[in-house]
Amino acid sequence: MHQQTQSKMLQNQYIIKKYNDNTYKLILFKTNVKNSGYEENRESQLISDDPEEFQKHECNISRTRSKIWEYATCNDFDYFITLTLDKEKMDRYDLQNFISKLGQFIRDNRKRKNSNIEYLLIPELHKDGAYHMHGLIKGINKRELKAFTLEDKIPFKIKNLIRAGRTIYNWKPYEKKFGWVTLEEIQNKEAVAKYITKYIKKDIGVTVTEKNRKSYYCSKGLKQAENIKKGTFPTAIRNVLNFDFENEFLMILNLKKQDLENIIHKL
Repeated sequence: MHQQTQSKMLQNQYIIKKYNDNTYKLILFKTNVKNSGYEENRESQLISDDPEEFQKHECNISRTRSKIWEYATCNDFDYFITLTLDKEKMDRYDLQNFISKLGQFIRDNRKRKNSNIEYLLIPELHKDGAYHMHGLIKGINKRELKAFTLEDKIPFKIKNLIRAGRTIYNWKPYEKKFGWVTLEEIQNKEAVAKYITKYIKKDIGVTVTEKNRKSYYCSKGLKQAENIKKGTFPTAIRNVLNFDFENEFLMILNLKKQDLENIIHKL
């Protein structure tokens, strides 16, 4: 007689995710997870071993920030970019049209300039309700970029950055079609990953949700974190670690490569 598969839940489960060669996260689940090969027990609450699923219990904003941080950390973007719209060239209040025209602009650029542009962009509202975007981008043909100088007609803020020794670029084809744009080379991937998540705010999250818009836009096929190890976490090790984040569902410890090597052989 065929024996019905029984459910089985495991305690103290963990997963280690790799974001790049020197950035890892240890996620320790405080709730039970399903053992592979067993069907879900309908009487038990099953929580996925994906930390993104856990964050749904927190809020959509938290989950979105986490995903943006992941994309920013896993991919080798070249520039931090700010994109605005000239009201004479495009409706600054129509985000969907902006995204549609920008997508076509990038596809055309790839064909004409033999570029391979990839991006991660976050819409932000001006006080008057108009949109602009901040984000990360790679693959722009450098011949299309021109460094601003103090002689250019630019905001004092940009001039002060230039005086401080920073190089700020203009993307001429974008400026011609859409409006004001600035780019700056990324020096520290982790720092810019943390910085860009600040643009995911509660007001933009509510606004784009009400208008059936996304909180961020990104190229297809961007690299994501890789699960490199999972299993049952030893209680003795758990008790001596200082986790960086904890809620009722999970605990997270950020690890560098050396930190990982010090821990992984004990698991």
